[in-house]
Amino acid sequence: MIKDKSFLIVGLGLLGGSIAMGLKKWNHKIYAIDIDKKAIDYALSEGIIDEGSTDIDAQLIGKADVI
Repeated sequence: MIKDKSFLIVGLGLLGGSIAMGLKKWNHKIYAIDIDKKAIDYALSEGIIDEGSTDIDAQLIGKADVI
């Protein structure tokens, strides 16, 4: 497994959300971009992601080692 990496997930639907949850179990930093604010808010409140945005955020993208 890749250690000490940060991941950006684009889309928190069934597939993206599952990937985010799996990676988070390994204590990786998880960032996400989704068009649905409710998806971002839910993922933040449940600790699935560390940061998220509904916009294409260059700063957030720059933090990720893997997209």
